[in-house]
Amino acid sequence: MISTALTKTNEDPNIQQEALEYISASRLSCWQQCRRKHYFRYIAKLPSQPSPALHLGKVVHSTLQRWNLWRWDKQSYTRKQLRAAFLDAWISEQLDQPIEWESEDKEAELRDKAWSLVEAYLDASPIDEDEQIAGVEVHLEAEIDGLPPIIGTRKFTYRFRPRDMPRGS
Repeated sequence: MISTALTKTNEDPNIQQEALEYISASRLSCWQQCRRKHYFRYIAKLPSQPSPALHLGKVVHSTLQRWNLWRWDKQSYTRKQLRAAFLDAWISEQLDQPIEWESEDKEAELRDKAWSLVEAYLDASPIDEDEQIAGVEVHLEAEIDGLPPIIGTRKFTYRFRPRDMPRGS
C-alpha cells in the first residue's frame, strides 16, 4: 500500500490540486510537523487505525465542548443530561470510527474511565459554572480570492454567540 502511495505522485497529474483541496489548521500543522505524514494522510489518503485512547479523547473533548456550549448559550443542564450527551458521543464516535474492543467489559471499563475523567474535570474546574464564557470552538469556513477554501475549528473569544454572528453572502 505504501509503495502504491509513493508512486501515486508520478502517475497522477492532479496531485497538487488534491493537496490544495482546502486549507485547515490541522493540515498546515501536519505539513509543518512532517511532510511525509501530510502526504500519506491527505494525498495518498492512507487509512489510520482508530485506537481506544483516541476514541476516549474524542468523546471527552466532545462532551466538554457540549458542556461549554450549553454554558455559552446560558442553557440549564444537569449532570444526567451531560451523561446522556457523553453516551451519545460515545456511540457516535463508535459508528464514525469503529473500534474492535477486546471485550464488552473492556469497552465498559474504558467508557467508565472516560466519564470519570469528565466528572473529575467538572469537579476540579476553577471556573464557576455561572461565569460568562469568553469563547468556544466553532466551525469556520472562509473563501479568499486566490486561495483554496479555509475550513477548520477555531476558538473564538467574542462576547456574542455563534448564532448571532453575521452571515456572509
